[in-house]
Amino acid sequence: MTTLYSAYFHQGFAKFESGNYEGAIINFTQAIDLSPEYADAYHARACVRGDMGDDRGAIDDFTRAIDLKPQDGSIYDDRGCAKLNVGDYLGAIEDFTQAMRLIPRSAELYYRRGCAKSQGADYLGAISDYTQAIAIDPKFINAYYNRGGDRVELDDYRRAIVDYTQAIAIDPKFASAYYNRGVAKYQLGDDLGAIEDYCRCEIAEYTQAIDRNNRDSQAYSARGKAKHQLGDYDDAIADYTKAIEINPRHQSAYYNRGAAKYESWDYAGAIDDFSQSIVINPSYASVYHDRGNAKNELNDRYGAIDDYTQAIAINSDFAIAYKNRGNVRYNLGNYQEAITDYTQAIELDPESAIYYNHRGNIKYNIGDYSGAIADFTSSIELDPQSTICYNNRGNANYNLKNYIKAIDDFSRSISIDPQAANAYSWRGWANYKLGDYELAISDFTKSIFLSPSDRIAAKIQELESKLDYMATMMESA
Repeated sequence: MTTLYSAYFHQGFAKFESGNYEGAIINFTQAIDLSPEYADAYHARACVRGDMGDDRGAIDDFTRAIDLKPQDGSIYDDRGCAKLNVGDYLGAIEDFTQAMRLIPRSAELYYRRGCAKSQGADYLGAISDYTQAIAIDPKFINAYYNRGGDRVELDDYRRAIVDYTQAIAIDPKFASAYYNRGVAKYQLGDDLGAIEDYCRCEIAEYTQAIDRNNRDSQAYSARGKAKHQLGDYDDAIADYTKAIEINPRHQSAYYNRGAAKYESWDYAGAIDDFSQSIVINPSYASVYHDRGNAKNELNDRYGAIDDYTQAIAINSDFAIAYKNRGNVRYNLGNYQEAITDYTQAIELDPESAIYYNHRGNIKYNIGDYSGAIADFTSSIELDPQSTICYNNRGNANYNLKNYIKAIDDFSRSISIDPQAANAYSWRGWANYKLGDYELAISDFTKSIFLSPSDRIAAKIQELESKLDYMATMMESA
């Protein structure tokens, strides 16, 4: 026979499940008024109060329920969660520990006690509990994730990466695990690995957005961009294409798909997409610039110049557009126009070593070796580890018959990259010009060891013959 207080309890439980928390509390209170020793009613009312954010009221009810039913481990567990919510970490740990005595081998209880220890900054204790939870349930994804977080707190980044990786293996869409693994990699100096994980975090987040709404063109486009950054061009193109199917006016999707096609060497396809992007938004300088790059790859030099010029007309501070237009003009033999473009690029971005080096190359090719040396020197000042610039300046000095300076430049290049075969070869020629055949032979020998050359091998034989002849002449003198 159902008693009246039992009827109120069941009514309260039904209201709780339907989301009528206020009605549930009224019914549980009515049950308690009729039966003050009704532990389950206190327990149930406490759970409702906790869901309503009244954790302290919940703790009072859990405590009364424990007094009436001290062997029910679930009540200790629930009170521990409420204490955790109000910042009573030691109290939460005590409750979870008592619950574990009553409910042995519960992965959830070890996990929750680990959370309480972590919140109280007992990271080693938390790691121990998460480890125990994982031993009971090897697929406990949040235990791996939280253990990784506490290992980060202890600067144990390598083990943290292992934990985040395990969490990702269980759920490849776990966005925050990718992000936090990226943070750990960054702390270890693995910048590329960090960037990759940040991208995978974005992919997971946008995949979840697409799962919620498969007509979200922005989500497809953004996921494509993250895949693009990872070098997954085919999948990126597929996402951009889906974004365009949903929204045929999606300018950035056309632009980004064009960029992905360009990096996949589909230059014609890239031009088509850049052109469509321009139709939608003709005032975007970067699209003209990138279409110019694609045209240049297809040897449409004048078409490339037109696009770079249009990009510059839209954005007169577009330094790389000047540089790339200069490159094309250089390839067409328009050296003075190319120098003008590089000079403009340098004025806009005077910290770019590449721009000085490019202008220096043109000056070198038109025989202005002193001007080239000045540019190569500026480039070296901005990038002291550039073997290319030292080699270039060395060659300019060589052509001015400044052989000692040329040797210094080639030697600097070799000190940066001991495998630089050309630097050994060029230094060998400079030593040859100074009449130091032994040093020349030494440099030529190192050069052909790194990069075989019949011409250099023949020169070595010629110099060895000269040295032998000179030795013979000295002996007979």
